[in-house]
Amino acid sequence: MGMTGDMGGAGPQDTEAVIDLTPPAPEPAAPGPGPRWLGPLVVIGLPVALAAVVGTLLYRQLSAPDGTDARACPGSTESLDSATARYGVRLPAGAVDVHYLADPGGAGGAKVPLHLAYRVPRATLDASMEANGLALRAETSTGWLGASRMCGLEEPSTGVARWTGVLLPTGYPVTGQVSVSGNPDTAQVLLQVGG
Repeated sequence: MGMTGDMGGAGPQDTEAVIDLTPPAPEPAAPGPGPRWLGPLVVIGLPVALAAVVGTLLYRQLSAPDGTDARACPGSTESLDSATARYGVRLPAGAVDVHYLADPGGAGGAKVPLHLAYRVPRATLDASMEANGLALRAETSTGWLGASRMCGLEEPSTGVARWTGVLLPTGYPVTGQVSVSGNPDTAQVLLQVGG
């Protein structure tokens, strides 16, 4: 029989198995436990960071001026009433044009925790300074000293008289600077407490 002959069936049968040479797909890797530091960081670090943020926000909210006090200079972190009570400063009854910078924690880089500026009638100047424990020094300056962050001060056209003392009963050191330029009836005062 030849190749074209009838083989008694439907056709030639291949009895050999087909071998698949395609490499098998890799098994997906099981997720590992992750870095060992991640668990403690989440369990301890996250609550600590959250508590720090909440504490800072509460501190600023409770200790900062309420935002309605037009007398507060930028950077004040305490109300005027709280600052004057803390240091024992007496604001004269006739004081006008009052401005203050209260930064007891030094957050804004303040070395002096309270700056207080106001105008008083010249007739009551000595009594108001003495009420805060200040005595006149025999020295003047040409401008305000240490008041770069203070608002509401007029640049003096004449010399600025210096006063020094200690606030009673708190014992905080206080310096005063007085300018009589500008308004002939009033004196501008700058008190600097602490530092």
